[in-house]
Amino acid sequence: MMNVAVSAEVLPPGIRSRFVANVNGLRMHILEAGYETDDRPVVLLLHGFPELAWSWRKVMPALAAAGFHVVAPDQRGYGRTTGWDGAYDGDLASFRPLNLVQDLLDLVFAMGRRHVRAVVGHDFGAPIAAHCALIRPDVFTSLVMMSAPFAGPPPVGAAPIRQADIHAALARLTPARKHYQWYYSTRQPFGVCIVPPGRDDWSDVLGVQLSQTQVARGARRSELRRDDRMLGSHAACPATSRR
Repeated sequence: MMNVAVSAEVLPPGIRSRFVANVNGLRMHILEAGYETDDRPVVLLLHGFPELAWSWRKVMPALAAAGFHVVAPDQRGYGRTTGWDGAYDGDLASFRPLNLVQDLLDLVFAMGRRHVRAVVGHDFGAPIAAHCALIRPDVFTSLVMMSAPFAGPPPVGAAPIRQADIHAALARLTPARKHYQWYYSTRQPFGVCIVPPGRDDWSDVLGVQLSQTQVARGARRSELRRDDRMLGSHAACPATSRR
């Protein structure tokens, strides 16, 4: 099921589902509208967590009618896109923001385009969209962020010291609570939230390929961003190379 495109029967008129190969090691699934001619400016729509390209299906026809080629990918770790490490104890390095930007840059180039009129991100897609515009403004020429503001790249040097321990504060509540991102980073949600009772396979639950890696990513993304020392590493990042 995950290796086939979404049936046209369930998609709004004018939207198609297909795969793009060799996208930074991925076989990336996309939905697109306004693809009939190659002279339309591209609008790239990035979904949030836990969402899919499918989340944009009601927005895409209107953007296509306005004259845009609209592209909504299932990002790394989501939906029908394959080629990423889904092991809970696997290496999360491929989910660092710089590499997620590389995914999208490769997608744009694989589609034969060199510029994106606007990259639009919702929720987790918003900071990824912001990084796209920050790192490659020559490709991603304008930016829209929805529901998640961007505080900018981490400062050069040591990560700032947190003044408050939110986890300790939540643990002192009655009843005790746990921050949802930290909870998602544990093994427990995989069995409780993702795999229905009586199942040991998650690959086709609701048609959504959720993995332990995807869940853990939500809790660890800020640490990965700090570890990257974004401002100091752009020169060596493949995403900054011109093609």
